[in-house]
Amino acid sequence: MFDVTSSMEIAVSREKIAAFAMDPANFPQFMEGVKSVEKKGEGPMGERSKVIMDANPGDPKKSKPITYTFILYTPGYVMRYKYLDGTFPAETTVSFEEIEDKPNVTLVKIRTKEQIEGLNKVVQPFLKSAAKGNNDKMLQKLKKLLERG
Repeated sequence: MFDVTSSMEIAVSREKIAAFAMDPANFPQFMEGVKSVEKKGEGPMGERSKVIMDANPGDPKKSKPITYTFILYTPGYVMRYKYLDGTFPAETTVSFEEIEDKPNVTLVKIRTKEQIEGLNKVVQPFLKSAAKGNNDKMLQKLKKLLERG
């Protein structure tokens, strides 16, 4: 198992960045390897909502549908989703925090935990590094997309 967190200050209000980043329709714009997203079921996003992402962050040419279940969804503040049908069971949390002394700047954190017990200890550092890299790329894409306007 590993647990990695990335964070970045983005010069956009918490409300604006959270509204964009928490909308599954926008996931392909900033999530690495995500080609498309389909929300399952009726009603607004919330806990227990499911989305199917055509994705493979490791190799976008080999994408496949993966079902993600939201286990925490507080609009404007935090979302946590997990998947069990990918290569490794994983959980990702994305949170948005106002920075007290910096108006209209938001601290965005992405935390990914993967269950990879039993894998060779030589392989685990590479997977952990890849997950950290994906988190960092998502933050960089969000910053570029939203700070420009």
